[in-house]
This record gives sequence, C-alpha cells and structure tokens, in this order.
Amino acid sequence: SIAGISNMKILPSASDMKLVTTSPDMKEEEEELYHYASTKGNARVIQSILSKVQREAMVDEIKEEERSMVNEMKEENVAMMTEIQDSKAREETMINEINDSKAREETMMKEINDSKA
Repeated sequence: SIAGISNMKILPSASDMKLVTTSPDMKEEEEELYHYASTKGNARVIQSILSKVQREAMVDEIKEEERSMVNEMKEENVAMMTEIQDSKAREETMINEINDSKAREETMMKEINDSKA
C-alpha cells in the first residue's frame, strides 16, 4: 500500500556513509565552519577563521624564527666564552708579570742589602 511505502525508512549503505563522512584532515576545518556558521548572526563574535594551511604556515614561520633566535644565542654564547678565555689568558699573563716583577724586586733588595753589609 502507498501508506506503507511512505513510512518506509531507507538506510544508507556503507559506501554512502563514506561519502558524507568528513576526512580526518578536514575535521578541524569543518568544526570551525560549524562554529562560524553558528556565530554568524552574533555581531560581537566576528573573528577571522584561519584555514589549516594558514595556521601551519604561521607555525612554520614561528619555528623558523625560533631556530634563528636559538642560533643567534649560540653564536653569542660562543663569542662570550671566547672573550672569557681571552680575559683569563690576559689575567694569567699579568699575574706572571707581577710574580716576575716581585722576583726581580727581591733580587734587587738582596743585592742592596748585600752591598750594605
């Protein structure tokens, strides 16, 4: 009967379900679009929705800047360590000169005392 046919429910097949299922890599964008569509009428919630590609580009740019900063800091550390080592070498040279000067002074004082005696 016609009434029986109109109450009939048609269930989609497995292949039909695949057609309406969102692919995993597009899931996030679909959720953002649903969110955008639900807030479209609200004037306070006007915001730009970044696509996944735009977000990935931003993340890549941030990572590149971070790598650049880390490399710059490493170079600065190497320069500072070199400067510290040079400073230590100068300090050791000065200490050696002071010790040599003290030894000469002691020798001269001994010669003076020996010549007085």
